[in-house]
Amino acid sequence: MVTIRDVAGESGFSVTTVSMVLNDGAAAQRISPKTRTRIWKVAKKLGYRPNLFARSLRSQRSHTIGVIVFDITDPYCTQILRGIENYLRPSGYFPITADLQNDKSQFERCVDMLLGRRVEAIIAIANPVYLDTGLLTEFAARSHAIYRELAFG
Repeated sequence: MVTIRDVAGESGFSVTTVSMVLNDGAAAQRISPKTRTRIWKVAKKLGYRPNLFARSLRSQRSHTIGVIVFDITDPYCTQILRGIENYLRPSGYFPITADLQNDKSQFERCVDMLLGRRVEAIIAIANPVYLDTGLLTEFAARSHAIYRELAFG
């Protein structure tokens, strides 16, 4: 996997400069357009991809939404999934879909797995008869704590 250090070595610029350019933040505007172009060309040539795990550790944001479906083969569910994808894609969020295959006993396990992957929200597409909303209590509490931390430092 190509790292920022690899791009820095190949381009001849410091890791800090390369990082500012590739993160495309406000600081990158202080770097000359010629330097930015050179860094982007080298990154593309080497096949650089940002390390989203490292970014999420730093930002405490996964940009991932868990979607639990009780039956992915149900045409009703597929329409909802397409709508979720179409809404999330432009916002930079990525859905992780879990199909329970009509086995409600898998619901808690899927919620646990999604929480372990630090999803920022969970969407459950299900018949309310099967959905035990009490299982989402842990997620709601964790989300509230993260919101307080982000909002109030």
